[in-house]
Amino acid sequence: MVNTKILAFATQGAGGNDETRLKDLLSGFTVKLFAFKKSNKLKMFFEILKLQKTRDYDLFVMEGTGLAGGLSLIVGYWLYGTKYCFSSGDAIGPFLAMKLPIMKAFFNIYERLLCKNSSGFIGWSPYFVGRAITLGARRGITAAGWNPHSAKSITPLREKLGLENKIVIGIIGSINWNPKTSYCYGKELVEAAAKINRADVSFLIVGDGSGRKYLERIVEEKNIKGVIFTGFVEREKIGDYLALIDVGSLPQSIDEVGLLRYTTKISEYLGFSVPFFSSQTPLSYDFGSSFIWRVKGRAPWLSEYTDSLSLLIDNLSDDEIKIKKENAGKAIQSFSKEDQIQRMDEFIHDVLSE
Repeated sequence: MVNTKILAFATQGAGGNDETRLKDLLSGFTVKLFAFKKSNKLKMFFEILKLQKTRDYDLFVMEGTGLAGGLSLIVGYWLYGTKYCFSSGDAIGPFLAMKLPIMKAFFNIYERLLCKNSSGFIGWSPYFVGRAITLGARRGITAAGWNPHSAKSITPLREKLGLENKIVIGIIGSINWNPKTSYCYGKELVEAAAKINRADVSFLIVGDGSGRKYLERIVEEKNIKGVIFTGFVEREKIGDYLALIDVGSLPQSIDEVGLLRYTTKISEYLGFSVPFFSSQTPLSYDFGSSFIWRVKGRAPWLSEYTDSLSLLIDNLSDDEIKIKKENAGKAIQSFSKEDQIQRMDEFIHDVLSE
């Protein structure tokens, strides 16, 4: 495999977290990174197709499932016999159909073709791997991601935010508003904060996005106490905020998109020994209840979910949190970066040898 040539790209765009993930996963090989530009997707389609036409590369690997990259790989396979693998953290057809329901049939066909013509699939959860193989992928591997963050001294930050002697329940991520469901990450915590019957809990919402103003308006209008918004936090400082959290939130809808997800939050929480609240998804049962509290409700924007969440919070004890923290710290081995890279080496070797 010394002379193997692999071209890799991330449809999220060059320089993003997905490209970094892909580069790390393929670190056992000599890889050329193609600088994918989301601002000019049509050009990207033809440039990737042109590279396939040269037949200079033994394998193309795509992180993400954007149409420009995916369709180019499908067409390249048809025209030039291109061998490719791709990675996804979502059920492609249902996820895209959420954004544009009228195109649902097309998106489902796209997902099936992308899987059927691929030499292998790299899933962010084992459930995605099973889905891809069912849709025709020749082989599959799970690479769920890992925690890339570290923390410095958090005592000054805890004092700055007024979190002394408080149980901190938090979430970290993009706070982007979905007008269809009137929801964004963190809203479940705001709604729960309005319903709990204790004053020794603070809610930490780390991140920024279009939904922040909606959440702040709810807090102001309902005069909700104990909710802290940090706004945008630099990537190198995220670990400091993760280290502040006693219990995390991992909200997912119980549907054909949310049921299959892990999300990067799991590895980040476990990397800091943070147990978390989770929807009743397969992962919440597969990992068990040693570091997870399961929340009832079909979706985090429904009152059934926030009622269940607030009840769990009202009954949280320091001893219970301590035990689950210890268990969460032990579970991080399931998201070992080194282990995933080693397994990826073996997977790509077998794909190339086929």
